[in-house]
Amino acid sequence: MPAVSIMLPIYNVEKFLPRCLDSVINQTFTDIEIICVDDCSPDGSAAILADYAARDPRIRILTHPKNKGLMWARKTAYDVATGEWFFFLDSDDYIAPDAIELLLKEAEKLPEAKIIVGERYFTGGRKCSLQARANTAGPDASNYIRATLGWTSPTVCGNIFHRSLFEGTTYTTFLHQSYSEDRLLLLQMLLQHNPATAVVNAPVYYYCLNNESLTRINFTNEKVASQFEALFWCYDYLEEHAPGTYTTLNNAMILRHQLMWLELGFSAPFLRSLHPTANTLLRFDSIRRNLSLQAAIHAKACAMPFYRKSIVALRRLKRRIQGRG
Repeated sequence: MPAVSIMLPIYNVEKFLPRCLDSVINQTFTDIEIICVDDCSPDGSAAILADYAARDPRIRILTHPKNKGLMWARKTAYDVATGEWFFFLDSDDYIAPDAIELLLKEAEKLPEAKIIVGERYFTGGRKCSLQARANTAGPDASNYIRATLGWTSPTVCGNIFHRSLFEGTTYTTFLHQSYSEDRLLLLQMLLQHNPATAVVNAPVYYYCLNNESLTRINFTNEKVASQFEALFWCYDYLEEHAPGTYTTLNNAMILRHQLMWLELGFSAPFLRSLHPTANTLLRFDSIRRNLSLQAAIHAKACAMPFYRKSIVALRRLKRRIQGRG
């Protein structure tokens, strides 16, 4: 049994795949298996995978005959993984040379921990460390849930998960789900297993601002609806399994996403139509109560095109200054 199974979903990443695979095969910790799931990628990724697999026997290639989406590709990988620890990596990103070694050393220090969270960096400009990601994830499942419901990135990438979190557990998985899919898996795992969590305050994961990425393409009503389907599944799941415990944060999580899409020009009636709770939350008094009066006024002002476009331009400028877009 290898110590760590590293899992890569592959779809339309031929430009970035060699960089990603090089970062994995050159890890300072070598007792790994590398599971690559070709999600019916239409580009030249399959040939790149075959070339690397011919040179490194640790690479396993699984192929979907039809595209199933990011969430299902990860499931295909973790269903057959044999490592003691699981590590998720998106194939247009890459990891530090000692990423796996750093995470495993932390696991040795805290044997009760079942999730070790590493720090990640944005690249594509100046690097910007998401310090809140590591600082808020531990030491228990409750804090991690609260961080996931906040504006902290809920990604599963850059962490290691003990295989016991997957053995004997079936997680709900959506076909063709590539938006908020990490939150879907994380919340189920945290609520069902209540795992102890440790953090590594060191760079292990490099998230690349790839304009061709699934998460950075132009959004349509259909794609926004797909994201809210996942978000409200998480919302309902939390209210069912931990009634009242996270309701305020749960409301705020949905509202932040609604306000984000209001800023980007999606109409309030459309956003209200996506779920019964969406209609209730996206009202002035609800926004004021769950977020702030300023947020409620902002939501109303987003109906004015000049205001909305100015806010979007300022946010983009801020992201560029931070090196995040």
